[in-house]
Amino acid sequence: MLGLLKRTVKYTNPDISVRLYKRLVLPHLEYVPPVWSPHYRKYELLLENVQHRFTLLYDKLRTLQYSERLQEST
Repeated sequence: MLGLLKRTVKYTNPDISVRLYKRLVLPHLEYVPPVWSPHYRKYELLLENVQHRFTLLYDKLRTLQYSERLQEST
């Protein structure tokens, strides 16, 4: 779903893209059982990687650290 958003939506307005992310991507992630109780570190890393890639879609956020990008994109 993140790839679909990346290909079809221009990320000029962060508010709109965050709404789309919360409506289209997060439900898929929340449905995955490892999200509820991740038993392995690799599952946590895979889920974190999705958020990491989403925050890299903004040009102005690319120069910030990952934790700062999370604060700015929410």
